[in-house]
Amino acid sequence: MRGGLERYAFSLAELLKGKGNNVSFFSMKHPENILSDDERYFVEYIDYPTIARERGIIRGGVDTLRRTFFFPQAARNISRLLDDKRPDIVHIQSLLHYITPSILYPIKRRGIPVVWTLHDYSLLCANGLLFSERRESICTRCLGGIPLWAIFERCKKNSVPATTLASLEMMLYKLLCIWNRVDRFICPSRTLMEYYKKGGFPEEKLIYLPNFVDEVSPKNLPREKKIIFSGRLSPEKGIKILLELASRLPEIDFELAGTGKLEERLLKNKLGNIHLLGYLTRDELFDRLSRAALTLFPSICLENLPYSVLESMMLETPVVAADVGAAKEIIRDNETGILFSAERLDEAKEKIMTLMNDTPHLEEMGKKAREFVLENFDRETHYQRLMEVYNSV
Repeated sequence: MRGGLERYAFSLAELLKGKGNNVSFFSMKHPENILSDDERYFVEYIDYPTIARERGIIRGGVDTLRRTFFFPQAARNISRLLDDKRPDIVHIQSLLHYITPSILYPIKRRGIPVVWTLHDYSLLCANGLLFSERRESICTRCLGGIPLWAIFERCKKNSVPATTLASLEMMLYKLLCIWNRVDRFICPSRTLMEYYKKGGFPEEKLIYLPNFVDEVSPKNLPREKKIIFSGRLSPEKGIKILLELASRLPEIDFELAGTGKLEERLLKNKLGNIHLLGYLTRDELFDRLSRAALTLFPSICLENLPYSVLESMMLETPVVAADVGAAKEIIRDNETGILFSAERLDEAKEKIMTLMNDTPHLEEMGKKAREFVLENFDRETHYQRLMEVYNSV
């Protein structure tokens, strides 16, 4: 399971089935897929980098363009699924690049309502993050316009071809007004919803509905003088901030759970209090979270609704987060966690030290964090509100 999108998709399917609903999947075949009875409908697996290597830039590029913009096989296969299963509603989690909006046409021809949960900014930004890796800052230069700046900056994979393809894809979908074939777009955070409004999406079709997290009991393990980070080791996750804070807090150990492009750089760092844990299973991660005094979430991009923050709070481990994106929606400063400005790290250091030396306050903050998550991100409330969205279309 790759990330938040996949986690939500499978958790939602389990929730819907548990409530007596029949759920079918439509996806792409992949060697690492979870087994599904619906795989006979899935589109064939494609690996774009392999195509480019084997067929060359021109031929590979043409094949990629054809597959990315409109994929007839996807339209045919979902038509068979729709006729066999006769669903009341189609709930999209993601379809860009591999499935394509070609499936929207047979769905709407059959008069079936479509709901789409937006997990990132891929319909607004070539890299899906509204983030410039070169400038290491939030970027909205292409918002609502022609994404030429993205190509100039090589925003996707630091590649002109990859960025050009993603930009053309965005422009095509805008020209096709794909939102006319979607009845509701679900936004898990208010931050994401605001940017889709700014990007020209019809406000009446945007619905705020946060994801849910399953209740997990705190492990009540002894807390250690450690701060943990869990996530992708990449620039937008604020790794530079993490290193700077670690250098200013040499007496505190920082554990990093995850992998990514900055892993090699982190291995070469000379800070003795940085410890790379690599990939951890869910149980291993929860064990580490339960032992840590704090979780650090220094992300400098517009995060949607980070599971890593919600799960840490669920385990009564307060989160110290940069005041960017949805972190501001989840964390109440000095009550359920700590917010800090990336421009004022001395202040962040002082906040961390004060909290680490105040065990009663730390424990109280952890309990309030858990209460907040249980009250605002529970599965029953999510199901009821999702049913309201389904029934409205």
